[in-house]
Amino acid sequence: MVDVSHEPERSLNLPRIAELSDAENADIAEMSEQVRRVAQRNRERFVFYNAEQAFVNMGVAIPPEFEPYASVLGWNATAVDALARRIQLDGFVRRGSVDRFDGLDKTFRDTGFYQQDKMAVQSMLIYGVAFMATLKNAGTPQVQAYSARDATGLWDPVRPGRLRVGLAVQEWSHFGPKSLLLFYPGQVIQLERPTVGADWQVGRFSTGLPGRVSLRAFRFRPQLDKPWGQSRINRPMMSLARSGARSFLRGEMNGEVYGYPRLYGTNTPRRRLSSSGRGWRGSSRWTTSATRTARR
Repeated sequence: MVDVSHEPERSLNLPRIAELSDAENADIAEMSEQVRRVAQRNRERFVFYNAEQAFVNMGVAIPPEFEPYASVLGWNATAVDALARRIQLDGFVRRGSVDRFDGLDKTFRDTGFYQQDKMAVQSMLIYGVAFMATLKNAGTPQVQAYSARDATGLWDPVRPGRLRVGLAVQEWSHFGPKSLLLFYPGQVIQLERPTVGADWQVGRFSTGLPGRVSLRAFRFRPQLDKPWGQSRINRPMMSLARSGARSFLRGEMNGEVYGYPRLYGTNTPRRRLSSSGRGWRGSSRWTTSATRTARR
């Protein structure tokens, strides 16, 4: 049984682009492999967060005809949203100061930084990592958050915790990415193709941040063995959601099955049953056939 979500996997498979150097094409190939490697797992986290996962029947105690009545559980969304609401960005401080710096508040409001930050935190908790990019559009600063399904990067071996290069997909089509960005220190490379099969159009832009990649990773509980962080929707959480759905359905099914003998035992005629679907209407005057025989 498949899940009810129609969300496809997001996977990158870019050919070699002649306008890019060998090193840039090699970076794209390595980052594309990273996205493909976690595409199925990230889609699964997306499905569980939105409570669109399939009901997994063990095929022992629950007949298949009862599967449409399985409960929809939002436990995974609760695990993410409860913590996301507690993570609030209060502002920034300058180096050597303890007072909040409010000189950029207007810029943050104009660029929608606080809203993008909130969505990045939520996505970080779902997938373990999210990304925030800083760009310039016609001289105006622009901030854009990306989920782990749309972005990735390669770590800088010299400066731990920073990216050497980053990749973010701006627009998807049914056949893969339609527009994406490559982030290098001090510059951004934009790749676009108008239709499937067309050549990629390459544009290079300066970010105004020499020596720094303008794509930053938001990571939740990173480890040495898991530098990209850990998701709140982990394997135990997904297993509990599947098990809980089966337990609730068994309870509903047993309630229906064990409730029927009461109707049969009281010799309830069909005309006594409510036709409105609200169940049978009990009455203290209803007695079993054995009681009526004893009274005679």
